[in-house]
Amino acid sequence: MKLSSFPEAVAHYEELTGEQFEWRIGYEDLKVLPSNEFMTWRIGEKYGIRYFQINQTYGFMKNFVPWIKEIMDQNDLEWIITTTQRDPKAHVRKWKMAHLKDRDYWHDGRFYHVLIGHIANLK
Repeated sequence: MKLSSFPEAVAHYEELTGEQFEWRIGYEDLKVLPSNEFMTWRIGEKYGIRYFQINQTYGFMKNFVPWIKEIMDQNDLEWIITTTQRDPKAHVRKWKMAHLKDRDYWHDGRFYHVLIGHIANLK
């Protein structure tokens, strides 16, 4: 997947998901690959556990894995949290993530599944 520009990738993301691209400066960071695939992310903490949080993503997750591992290693992180509107079975199967069903939620009329995974399962 190689789009000619980041704005083109954002427009395609919005068309596919029906969501608005919402990069909240100061709340999360943005990673854009040379192919214009992108991810908004942040380092969060809950109950004394720090984690890598994946927010809006456009592109193939496998293309982000080396970079995610680098960020997690630099920050001594083990856990990844993400949400998805898609069926979480693929995340559970491929990334060995656990579906935190009691944390699922609705936002702007869309239902999101919450998942947690470990750095050891990133491929």
